[in-house]
Amino acid sequence: MRKIRWKGSNETVSAMCLGTMYFGSRIDKDTSYQILDAYIEAGGGFLDTSNNYAFWIDGCVGGESETLLGQYFVDRGNRNEVFLATKLGARMVQKADGTQGFDGASPAVIEQSIDASLNRLKVDCVDLLYIHVDDRETPLEDSLEAMDRVVRQGKARYIGISNISAWRFSKAITISEMKGLCPLTATQTYYSYLRDRLDYGWNCIGPEFIDMAKTLDNFNLLAYNPLLKGAYARGEFQPWDNQVERFDTADSHARLECLHRLSGELGVTVNQLVLAYIMNTEPGIIPVFGVSTREQLDDNLGALDVTWTDELATTLRNAGA
Repeated sequence: MRKIRWKGSNETVSAMCLGTMYFGSRIDKDTSYQILDAYIEAGGGFLDTSNNYAFWIDGCVGGESETLLGQYFVDRGNRNEVFLATKLGARMVQKADGTQGFDGASPAVIEQSIDASLNRLKVDCVDLLYIHVDDRETPLEDSLEAMDRVVRQGKARYIGISNISAWRFSKAITISEMKGLCPLTATQTYYSYLRDRLDYGWNCIGPEFIDMAKTLDNFNLLAYNPLLKGAYARGEFQPWDNQVERFDTADSHARLECLHRLSGELGVTVNQLVLAYIMNTEPGIIPVFGVSTREQLDDNLGALDVTWTDELATTLRNAGA
């Protein structure tokens, strides 16, 4: 597995992060263990989970993925072999007005959530802790100060914010610097080869995020849903995530034509080419990919073997309407 520098530090992480959203829920224990074993045997060491995975599955309440990973670490004795990331702030709760919504990133939620996550994961500390969704009802100062306390207490080594716009992330960086708080070293947001329509793309890794990451070079960009939940492999947009509304455009169809043509010429799969494109997008983006079978894992890891050239990068980057 290729290793890259974790910006804002002197250590390295795997260039491809394995997402474990459905481990312990939709994906059973045996299959989850097989995938985890194969990923680690391939040299992978970056795992991503959340305290709310996967509450939307029948019979689940959230925390199933963390619980499975915790037992896996006990059974395999390999906690120290992985860079472990989890998230908080997007568990469903009953609001004061009687509606359902995310629990958010108030200091109380952060303090309670990290302890519960550590208990499920059976660890004393996680390597990376995200606020899962930007909480605009809680002052950023309050959330960042609480995250800083988590780090100072030794419960997390690095912090980040997922699902946040570039301007809000920039504001959070400034607040942390001015108050002398633990620096933000990561954001995990949607990114793939196909480009979102502008009216959908406010919350993604767009030009502003990329420009900021190039300029500062002290935080890491991570891309979730890089393979559009199988849309590339299936060759059609899916009914979830508003894929038709977001991607059924002239730009997308032109980029898909280029993608399929090049994958055929190079003898690689479409998914491998998409993941290679993401990893080689300046200033470097770490894809967080999910799989449900060993075969899918092997296919995705094949992205590391794609021979990347300036010509290939230019052709893919310039495709589109």
